Amino acid sequence: MKRATKDFYADLTRDYSTKIRQLVPRYDEMVECILELLELCSPRTVLDIGAGIGNVSALVLCRIPGSRVTAVEPSDEMIAEARRLNDCSGDRIEFVHKDILDFVPDGGFDAIFSNLVVHNIPLDERRPLLGRLCEWLEPGGCFVWSDLICHADERVQAHFVEYRKAFALAAGCPSELVQQNFEKEARADRPLTIEQMLEEGRRAGFGQATPVWTHDTFAILWLRR
Repeated sequence: MKRATKDFYADLTRDYSTKIRQLVPRYDEMVECILELLELCSPRTVLDIGAGIGNVSALVLCRIPGSRVTAVEPSDEMIAEARRLNDCSGDRIEFVHKDILDFVPDGGFDAIFSNLVVHNIPLDERRPLLGRLCEWLEPGGCFVWSDLICHADERVQAHFVEYRKAFALAAGCPSELVQQNFEKEARADRPLTIEQMLEEGRRAGFGQATPVWTHDTFAILWLRR
């Protein structure tokens, strides 16, 4: 992950729960969809890619009794907050402080999920990573891919970007953070269309790839090994 991107997420750690809901319309609805899809797998072992402050991992442990989560996160600030947030989870969660591109698991997983992370990874590194994710899944396992997307039609894309800017400001997000976020999306991020995400999933070896949820410039895909 580039230095500028690391700095952005480090700054986002402070008051993350408020900021993410200002920058991502229907954030809670998106997280609920992730949890519901993971529950369909009844997983015992779960991999959280780019766990951030560990808020979704904490919900997974609460919603899926008996599950264990491996949470991979490169940011010093975010993984420190994730450890604090999951302090009572004991040995049900293992934190791995490194970039997902450098991660090598000890075994397979019943489910993998990623929330607002993969768009940060260059496509030439993303493709082999998706292939590794497929290999890490146990047969029948699922990958819940929640991410920033783009739209093929420039007018549609511009409309939703302006919608999100107005939403963020109306929700009380500082104008400086709004500017930083959308400059990052325009210059540093590499979101795909839903159709491109589905194609990348198929290239990676997933036998099933289904778009499940979408709103403005965000979507969730359900992929099965």
